[in-house]
Amino acid sequence: MQHKIVFTADTHGNEFQYRKLVGYAIEVSAVSIVIGGDIAPCEFGVENLIKGQRHFLDERLAELLRQ
Repeated sequence: MQHKIVFTADTHGNEFQYRKLVGYAIEVSAVSIVIGGDIAPCEFGVENLIKGQRHFLDERLAELLRQ
């Protein structure tokens, strides 16, 4: 029995790319998605970087990957 795994890297918080990733994983019946690094956006500016990335990881990414 084969288990399909989808791998990507350097999505940099691009929600369009995350939607494509999840859609592809569903299309090929993958059992896992592996994301290698640079998963959060970095366009928040120095003052808001950590806060913005935390919001993305806690709220947006979870919603995007929920499927």
